[in-house]
Amino acid sequence: MAASRSIHRKEPLGVSCVICSYNGAERLPKTLAHIFRQVVAPGIKWELIVVDNASTDGTAKIAQDFCQKESPIALRVVAEPRKGLSHARHRGFLEARYPIVTFIDDDMSVGSDWVQIVSELFTEQSECGALGGFGEAVFECEPPAWFDTYKDRYVVGPQGDITGDITHTQRLLWGAGLSIRKSAWQNLIKNGFQQLLVDRMGNELTCGGDSELCLAVAMSGWQIWYEPALRYQHYLPKERLSWPYLRRWWRGFGAASVGIDAYVMARDLRYDTLIDRIRQGINWKILAASLKLVRRELLNMKPRTDGDECLLKTEFLIGRLRELWRNYRFHDTRVARVREAPWRVVKHELSECQTETTVDLTAPV
Repeated sequence: MAASRSIHRKEPLGVSCVICSYNGAERLPKTLAHIFRQVVAPGIKWELIVVDNASTDGTAKIAQDFCQKESPIALRVVAEPRKGLSHARHRGFLEARYPIVTFIDDDMSVGSDWVQIVSELFTEQSECGALGGFGEAVFECEPPAWFDTYKDRYVVGPQGDITGDITHTQRLLWGAGLSIRKSAWQNLIKNGFQQLLVDRMGNELTCGGDSELCLAVAMSGWQIWYEPALRYQHYLPKERLSWPYLRRWWRGFGAASVGIDAYVMARDLRYDTLIDRIRQGINWKILAASLKLVRRELLNMKPRTDGDECLLKTEFLIGRLRELWRNYRFHDTRVARVREAPWRVVKHELSECQTETTVDLTAPV
């Protein structure tokens, strides 16, 4: 029996750790130091790639200099001149040598078993296309009273109600610590997949590229997994813990929801009648968002205070309306492109999640 188990034992999949960084010179050394502490079983191959996303602070040099002194493995630093986290991730996929690509933000610290867990799970779960873990916050200063209410927007906490396959309940994972099977991404690209959202771009609080990527992976037939044993710490500087910052971020979520609409609508069977087509059209969406915004402002005349969820929802609607108008001419074309995409496994499938775009569909990067 022992011999039989040995014969059928799966070869562990190699892991490419990719750090996409824009002006991360100050943050990178700590992140790199934690990656270098990985304890990996013999037979598991892994590498480290830093994607310099049009930085102006010497990010590439800092990474190279630090790794020449400290690195136990070979490091490659590659450039992606197009600003945008989605572009940087694309470059990371192209450069990765191994079957699994795990994206580690430059303000994260991962556990010493990160590579080991990622390799084991993807090796054993052949249907898993994307994997996320559990985030813990590390604060530069005392967190505000409202932080726990919105901590998921800071990629902190659990990403699912259960361990394992969350494809039909959660479906979305945060970009921080997101691991993707490279063959799933290659299949998408081979069949014409192009992201609608660029995600974080320089200092702009744009987002949604991680949600879009997970939706595409799921819609192409792969499972989305959550593993709480896969843990990381997310460093939160003082400026990101301010109420004005969070308000700007929610406006970014609203803008991203327009791009996510195409995927939500493509999963929805309710598209056959005239009224369904009207409700899915750009004019209806603008009207619906405008009415929600007016109603929210008229019904909430009380003074606004830090932590007020109504104010954040207002910011979301403002961001959504602006993006709807900006994409007025392209909205229907984008929806059709996703609906008829050759990378989709099923052309018409009933969504088991909400069929209307909500705040929950645009988790931050």
